[in-house]
Amino acid sequence: MWKVPQKYRTKCVSTVNGKDIQNLEIEAINWDEAENRAYLNCMLLTDPDKNIRVEVTRV
Repeated sequence: MWKVPQKYRTKCVSTVNGKDIQNLEIEAINWDEAENRAYLNCMLLTDPDKNIRVEVTRV
């Protein structure tokens, strides 16, 4: 049986100054997939700045 995607709210935050970079609502199979997808999207925005962290909450 196929797993049904759940909705997750993700927030990408700079660890240097604490500013929000990106907020997304992602549909993913699990928490790890949502975190990974949000991290990759944030990396694309910040031009490989590794000083970021991703927060995930289930909707």
